[in-house]
Amino acid sequence: MGATIFLDIFLLFYGTLPFDFYFNYIIYIIFILNHLIKNKTLKLLPSWFLIVWLFLLLVSYLTATFYNTGGFTMHKQAIGITFSSIAFYAFMSYNNFNVKIIFKHYLRLCYLAAIMGLFDEAFHLVGIHLTLVKGTSIGLYRVYSIMAEPYYLAVNLTPALYYYLYVFIGDKNIKERKIVGRLVVIALCYVLTFSTIGFMAIAIMCVLILYNKGYFSIKQGKAFVLPLIVFVLGIGFIAAKDSVNVFKEKIEDTYKAFSQQEFDYEFVSNLNTSTFALYTNYAIAQYSFTRNPVSGSGLGSHQINYDKMFTQYFDEIFLINFGGLNKTDANSLFLRLMSEMGMIGLIFMFVFLIKWLVPRKFMLNPQLAPLVLMNQGLFILMILRIIRTGNYIGNGFFFFFFLYWATWKICQNYKKYGKVLTLNGKELLDA
Repeated sequence: MGATIFLDIFLLFYGTLPFDFYFNYIIYIIFILNHLIKNKTLKLLPSWFLIVWLFLLLVSYLTATFYNTGGFTMHKQAIGITFSSIAFYAFMSYNNFNVKIIFKHYLRLCYLAAIMGLFDEAFHLVGIHLTLVKGTSIGLYRVYSIMAEPYYLAVNLTPALYYYLYVFIGDKNIKERKIVGRLVVIALCYVLTFSTIGFMAIAIMCVLILYNKGYFSIKQGKAFVLPLIVFVLGIGFIAAKDSVNVFKEKIEDTYKAFSQQEFDYEFVSNLNTSTFALYTNYAIAQYSFTRNPVSGSGLGSHQINYDKMFTQYFDEIFLINFGGLNKTDANSLFLRLMSEMGMIGLIFMFVFLIKWLVPRKFMLNPQLAPLVLMNQGLFILMILRIIRTGNYIGNGFFFFFFLYWATWKICQNYKKYGKVLTLNGKELLDA
């Protein structure tokens, strides 16, 4: 089941159904049925999640009815989110909510995916192209491994890279084996994705590691490190931007696109596809949000608004040249929620994100320290998805979502019971 987070390119019945039927869905069904049989219960989701989800669905359906933006796209998203969330919660239940074992399984999968990524690069260098060819200005290629985009690979490897990087640097409360080899393989594959958002993640990792070790503490007299880190990261950012064209193009285009005062036809027509997708989806999301800032236009409605409004913002020639880039997912979870669920959706997203971030103090407990690292790595992943990935269920979103929640919940239960237990009350064991 965990492997499905890397298998979003495997489609069945391609082009014959009104929706994408992924191979993952068969695995989802197996785990859901196992959950029903094993637990002899119809409780397929935690109560808090079910209440929030039903509330959002109700608001969405009422909004879509008012704005006439419902229909197949809404039903598809509602079913997809429900199906995926139930499947990954069933997977958590199958593993008795032992997050350490689940995360160990995830780490092994990341290692395998990274190895495949390095082979991908090696084959490219000798002229054998098993995946799409995306070269860089320094003679290397962007790696895909088994995923649809280098960006997706970087995002899914992020918690693993952060975990191994922190443990390698050293923490007396965390004991791990096989660190160096796995860290090198995953880090090298991560860099070879040449993902702009991935390099942003590395900067966040550096800040979190220093934060955990108290280097921003005024009481400990280490606060001077913060401006130094900002300076070093700034130098690194400038160096990467100037030496690798793929970064320079995206960064400069994005800045110019969002800073221009008036629409510049010639400039916009020459944008790189990634920036154009972000720019156009932002314009459509802004239209939806301005019209109804409370609840947007309803679940699954961004694509409908895009089709209706695109030519009012941009000439048809743009649609011919670029197509409806990322119109189904708005290119960003933030933009999609802003467009489809308005302030209600955005508030829930940020409440969950901030509420479930485990406080640094739990690092002092040897049993909880690994959970803090898992949680922080997952926090970084969530930030990346908010910025760049608008798909509600793709690349195992609910695997990471429930794991993020579970690591926080176990730490909270420790405060209550004084014991490190799984969510079903059993002792939390190592893998």
